[in-house]
Amino acid sequence: MIQRIFAVIALGALAGVTACSSSGGGNSYGPGPSPAPGATIQTVRLPTSLSLTANVPVTQTLAVDAYDASGALITGSELYANPIVLSDSDKSGATLLSVNGGTGSSSVTVNAPTDVVKLAYNGRALASFSLSASGQGFSNSATLTPSRHPITFTGTTLDTISPSDPNYKQPTVFFSNTGQIAKLTFAELGWSNAPYNGTFAVALDSATCKTATAPVAAVSTTDHLTFSSLSENVGICKATATDGIGGTATVWLSVSTTSIGVH
Repeated sequence: MIQRIFAVIALGALAGVTACSSSGGGNSYGPGPSPAPGATIQTVRLPTSLSLTANVPVTQTLAVDAYDASGALITGSELYANPIVLSDSDKSGATLLSVNGGTGSSSVTVNAPTDVVKLAYNGRALASFSLSASGQGFSNSATLTPSRHPITFTGTTLDTISPSDPNYKQPTVFFSNTGQIAKLTFAELGWSNAPYNGTFAVALDSATCKTATAPVAAVSTTDHLTFSSLSENVGICKATATDGIGGTATVWLSVSTTSIGVH
């Protein structure tokens, strides 16, 4: 599927890449005024929207189009005098660029209007990444954000005790006494499942997770997927799980020494 939703950056009239010509004829051009062979590329357009979803590997063809000063799309098979360098900011390896079926890389060179550029996405969850096109006298970039799945978890119950509680109707781990241990397991499609095998961190809120003299609860983990929470003192403590790429999930740890009624 070729995406042609573009962000355009128009640049100086004399800067850019020229299209080669030969004695046998010049480049051909799309609709609009036809510039002479050897015209300067004024603008490179990149896709600003791709259908990318975490946990769904896909390869898509990218439209990387060069336009001259009159706004005409340069087509044909002749090489550009100065090629377009296309770069991918993703450092995780989840996305790779290729040209004409070549080896995937974070940076490729587009030498002619007929070059076929593809982006391979392995499905790993990403916050966002950018594509940039650069060459002599021009540059352009576009930021792309794959769709992601939420962080899910097991081991909690919705609090229905008191509307005044900060965790009311929020997922909560309830402890009926101090010194108890409960397990929380987190997951995220496209992140923690195979073959991605990403992990999580859990942080306790400093404002709610300490009494005047001691902490309400503590958490520990060995695999950064399942966390043990230990009740230490009476209180309601906010815990936040993060995946390191912008995903978060909040759970509450409620410690009491009286019987608790929940649904």
